[in-house]
Amino acid sequence: MLNGNPEPEKGHKLAIEEQDNQKRKRETSFSPSPEGQRVERKQKTVQAGDMDEVKNMFKTLMEEVAEMKGDQRAYQTEVTTLREENQRLTERLERVE
Repeated sequence: MLNGNPEPEKGHKLAIEEQDNQKRKRETSFSPSPEGQRVERKQKTVQAGDMDEVKNMFKTLMEEVAEMKGDQRAYQTEVTTLREENQRLTERLERVE
């Protein structure tokens, strides 16, 4: 009851909502520690060293993919050669029989 009115005024409702929002913001910027104390959470920032590490990892992956593509081409050539040889041997066996 505010100013003798049974219902709070609209402005007062908005003020209460704003206080609740601010309280939520404060609560979300802190987290409980194992000891039960409130500890401010630190946001992780990307540093130049982190980006260099990601770039190096990406470069390594790209090199490995290129190597696997080369291996795959070599295996495909070998499979083609073996299929041709298998076909020739099959035809030769049929003639011998």
